[in-house]
Order: sequence, then structure tokens, then C-alpha cells
Amino acid sequence: MSWEESNPKSHPCPCGKSEYVVIHRSDDWGRFEERWEMRCPRCNTDYGLYTYHLNHKGMTETHYGWVKKSLLQELAELNRQMEDQKEGLRTYLRMHYGAKWLQHFRGKTKKAVWSELTRDGQVYPSLSTLYAHIRSSGLECVLEGYLNHQNVSTVTRILELNDVKLTKLIQIVRELERIVNQKERHIRQQAIG
Repeated sequence: MSWEESNPKSHPCPCGKSEYVVIHRSDDWGRFEERWEMRCPRCNTDYGLYTYHLNHKGMTETHYGWVKKSLLQELAELNRQMEDQKEGLRTYLRMHYGAKWLQHFRGKTKKAVWSELTRDGQVYPSLSTLYAHIRSSGLECVLEGYLNHQNVSTVTRILELNDVKLTKLIQIVRELERIVNQKERHIRQQAIG
């Protein structure tokens, strides 16, 4: 099944001296996408296409807009810093608490592990989902997957950690996430299109 393209729809470019075009594409499987093409040489130098996704009632919507390349570079740098800090947090957790974490669950039933991880089902995953993950990759691999920034609160709760350096690493990651979200909101407000 091939993609069908609409006729290109022209829009004024950010500088107003030329245009950009949007082409809507669809296929027989009900998939849709847009292709944006800048036709203005000046704007092509100054602007980049910013793409972001929003979830609304389980449906993902993709949005586009032209944004100054300097803003996109700032966002890319912030994301790089944030990912570096997340990796540092993950490494710290694994080095300092990985063995203790695995030892904590040694000898416990899968249901007891699930109960502790999820506070008796209050948070993800469901018992059946945990069983599926364990069948797929093994209990140790599933538990090691908790040693990251997303699950650090679960690890600190279960191991009752009071580690000043770990707390600082968590604060740095959360602050960078806040700054990245703020930058993304700003970029969305600046987006043209």
C-alpha cells in the first residue's frame, strides 16, 4: 500500500518574503502524516522545524512549527545535559545500591516483589504485567531496570535510603526536567505555523 500525497499547501514563511509548504500524506491503513518544507533560503538558514507530540485521551497528536535554530540548539543542549545527569544518577544507583537492591528481593516470591514495588498495586505495573516482564527478561533484569531516575523514589522508599549525594543528584535531574519543560513551552509559543 502506498502513500497518497495531497497537493502542497503554501504558507507565508517567517520572514514573509517567500513560503513554506505542507504536504499531507495518508495510506490505506489509516495512517496520516505531514511533511513540511521551507522554500525560503533566508528562513531555511534561520529556522528549523520543531516537532512535538501531545496526548489527548489516549490519542497522540503531532504538532509542527518553525522556530529559530538558536532556540532549538539551546533545547538540544539542555536535553543533553539532562540525559547526562540521568545517566550519572543511574550509574550512582547501580554502583552504590545495585547489590543491596537485588539482595533485598532475594528469596521473595514474585507476588511479594510486586507488592513491595507497587505498594500493593497502587502504581504500575499490574501483577500480570510484572509476570510478563519477568518471563521475558528475568527477575534480576526487571529489578535492575528500577535503578534509574524514573524509579529512584521506589528504590529510596524500599531501601530506606538517606543519601545526601543521591538526593542532590535527584534534585539536579528534576531541576533540569523543569527547565527543559519551560524551554519547550517557550518554543511552542514562538513556533510559527
